[in-house]
Amino acid sequence: MVWNVRGAGSKKFPSIMKDLVKIHKIDILVILEPRISGNTALNVIKRLGFSKFHVVDANGFSGGIWMLWNEHVSCVDIVAYSRQSITALIKMNHIDWLFTAVYAHPCPGIRKNLWSYLDGIASATKLPWMIAGDFNELVDNSEKCGGNPISHGSGLVDWIDRNNLIDLGFIGAQFTWCRKNENGVLTWERLDRGLSNINWRHQFPEAFVRHLPRVKSDHCPLLISLQSAHLPCATAKPFRFQAMWLLHPTFRSFVVDKWANVTGSILQKTQALSYALTTWNMEVFGSLFRNKKKLLARIGGIQKALCRRHSPFLADLEKELTNEYQALLDQEELFWLQKSRNTWLKEGDRNTKFFHLSTIIRRRRNKLEGLTNAQGTWTNDKIEMESIIVNYFKNLFAAQTMRYSNADLPQLFPRLDNSELATLNCDVNPQIIKDSLFSIGSLKAPGPDGYPAKFYHDFWDLCQGTFVELVTGCFCSASIPDDLNDTLITLVPKVASPSSVAQLRPISLCNTLYKVVSKIIVQKLRPLMQKIVSPAQASFIPGRQIVDNIIVAQEVLHKFRNSKGKKGFIAWKIDLSKAYDRINWNFIYDVLWEIGIRGKLLVLIMQCIKSVRYQAILNGELTGRFSPNAGIRQGPSQDQNLSLVVDSWCSHAAKMWNSIGIPNQVAHSFSMDFKDWLFTNIKASFSCMQGIPWSSLFLAALWFCWKWRCKKVFDLNFSPPPWPHIPIIHFSREWLVANRTRNSKLPKHVLKLHWSPPCAGWFKINVDGSCMGVLGAISAGGIIRNDAGIWVKGFVTKLGSGSILEAELWGVFRGLLLTWNEGIRRIHMECDSLTAVSLINGETGTNHPLSSIIHCCKDLLLRDWECTIYHIYREQNSAADHMAHLGQNSSLGFHVIDLPPPSIVSLLANDSSRGTTARLVPV
Repeated sequence: MVWNVRGAGSKKFPSIMKDLVKIHKIDILVILEPRISGNTALNVIKRLGFSKFHVVDANGFSGGIWMLWNEHVSCVDIVAYSRQSITALIKMNHIDWLFTAVYAHPCPGIRKNLWSYLDGIASATKLPWMIAGDFNELVDNSEKCGGNPISHGSGLVDWIDRNNLIDLGFIGAQFTWCRKNENGVLTWERLDRGLSNINWRHQFPEAFVRHLPRVKSDHCPLLISLQSAHLPCATAKPFRFQAMWLLHPTFRSFVVDKWANVTGSILQKTQALSYALTTWNMEVFGSLFRNKKKLLARIGGIQKALCRRHSPFLADLEKELTNEYQALLDQEELFWLQKSRNTWLKEGDRNTKFFHLSTIIRRRRNKLEGLTNAQGTWTNDKIEMESIIVNYFKNLFAAQTMRYSNADLPQLFPRLDNSELATLNCDVNPQIIKDSLFSIGSLKAPGPDGYPAKFYHDFWDLCQGTFVELVTGCFCSASIPDDLNDTLITLVPKVASPSSVAQLRPISLCNTLYKVVSKIIVQKLRPLMQKIVSPAQASFIPGRQIVDNIIVAQEVLHKFRNSKGKKGFIAWKIDLSKAYDRINWNFIYDVLWEIGIRGKLLVLIMQCIKSVRYQAILNGELTGRFSPNAGIRQGPSQDQNLSLVVDSWCSHAAKMWNSIGIPNQVAHSFSMDFKDWLFTNIKASFSCMQGIPWSSLFLAALWFCWKWRCKKVFDLNFSPPPWPHIPIIHFSREWLVANRTRNSKLPKHVLKLHWSPPCAGWFKINVDGSCMGVLGAISAGGIIRNDAGIWVKGFVTKLGSGSILEAELWGVFRGLLLTWNEGIRRIHMECDSLTAVSLINGETGTNHPLSSIIHCCKDLLLRDWECTIYHIYREQNSAADHMAHLGQNSSLGFHVIDLPPPSIVSLLANDSSRGTTARLVPV
């Protein structure tokens, strides 16, 4: 375990540490930043109960590293140490590897020396190497929440890239450090991590890092385990056909012989062959890696004998064994290629090491060390985890009670004519079956039968007859044989450290035989999709793109933003929870019937939907089998979709409504059905808390209910506020104020405004932007003046075409850069664009369309100078406004102006004399 304890001198520290050691059975303990040294440190170390230790003393209250271990458990030799690290050679289970514990100094200049020091260790050894500790640096902005974003290069990232290190990932909380600043704002960062070189990852493929809960310190302890607690049992693992078997010289004859000896359908033949292949793999093919070691040993012995005396027989045997070794290398590469799921690397030299590493990383990322049950309790028991997964999917695929009949359909689906229907029900010929099979990727993940498409590709001459017979039989009888539609569900994490099944993405793995049947159905329907699918459906249809909907949404919001008048607009964003998993089967049948699909094809489609049986894969082992009773549920109207807002989180929603206080005027509506309840409250015309209209407060409450529900799904540690009405009322008031300015007349008073010079010893720069039209020619300009109001420098820049916000931001950037280049280090900047100033002073994500220029301005503000930016009214910025308009008549580019233009002299004089301008300002 590695832990930055932020001080080990307290009386409670030894008991806390000993408790963690006992619970987690720690063999090697690293304590960072103990803040004590000398005899005080030795007394604390002796109380922790370890037999051996090495100490790098703290420098006052800064730094310090302790490494402690038990001699009888592991052999540890300290090979190097510095102020920021300890490196040990660990001998464990006949494996030698290096472990470096790191406490990187908070000062970037001192921390830079650590990277050079660790580069030296990396170049001096080829041993497996693992590094863990507090690096005091982030890799990217995703490792930080709150505070200012990363705005400079990372020495940690460069060091990781130079040495080809791998992040070991983590289980538990996303961030390892948390602190509250003087304003009460929390900042979360992932400062602590575990890294390794490729050799160490190969040696310990199951190793993982767990972020334990923070106690005492503001850092999480890192618990590093070399082995997983969930190693799959060989008998519980599904059969998997290995593509490397195809390279064995006797494999084809073995398959042909076994295939001929089994009678029945192709399902029966492949099932019998899988048992025979399991035995053949152990008895004939053997362990690939043991065979490779034996061959190398034999080749080495022969070459040693040939050095003593030449022998034609041994020379021929050496050549034969060398060819066998090359064949084994080809088998090994294909083995790891199949397991790595790599689809983009097609050719080149042998990539065994790359495929092996890809497999290890993928397996480790998908490994589940524990799950949270329905009561919110964490468990790592294999049986309980299996029960959690199976129950989750049983509930997800359970049939829902619906008030639905065929009459609810809008009867507006386009009808297919007789010629189109004839193509749907035409016979399936062998060539279509073959084309469908060979269009499937050779090494795509197989289903429960374990056979990828490559097996059928290579043995098409052998299995063609039974393959075609099964597929044509499905279409002729409109039925699916038993076991054909059995499906595996593999669980892929959606987030870095999943803790619940909801944070796992289920991927269905179907049998190759079933894939061919479904592909032929798709081929029959594909030519008709343009006709039967609404133009509003933009995805999954040839010739349509999902980004079309993004453009439509942007156009709608653009219309909202630029529309004038008293009539308002509202847009609803509907998120269908697990939409494709809840649809009612009867609804699917009725829709297909109304379109005109009849006969055997309709029956076969419904058979494909209803005959499926699932088994989930948990850490390589199969769970119990279960069958669904529904797909996704969409419901007969949008009412059920919107009811998710109310039904998702009933208990917390009830607490929220009680906190707000339901007015008597609408209390009766809470016993109505969803549609009546919704419209009764939206149309309410009275006001309640603090004069806020009830309809606005009601909609804000719905939004927060949905927001908190989603946050709870992806963050199990989240709890809604104890007084939910406070943020809801605050949000409602903000919304009303933001939308009151256009249609409401608020009382105003006259404010007399003027330009003010900076304090003694300071300079002031005023900047402004200019735009001719909504998206016309843009320019910017600015003026630098000293504390006496005297012109120092000016600038204009013509920027091309764009928006007024772009012009304002470019004016800020050019003004800051000019001031820096002039050697001015104490500067106040003023700008009359509140939006621009807010974007620069606040937090702006990378998804903002102007994020690049915004972050450039932020970077300039962070330089080594005293620089602030403020918002002022336009009346106080008239000189800069004049310069911006002069930029419209200048040539394209940036121009520095040393002397004030004649046209601006009167404005400068007015500013110097503090001439005022009146402005009406809302009270």
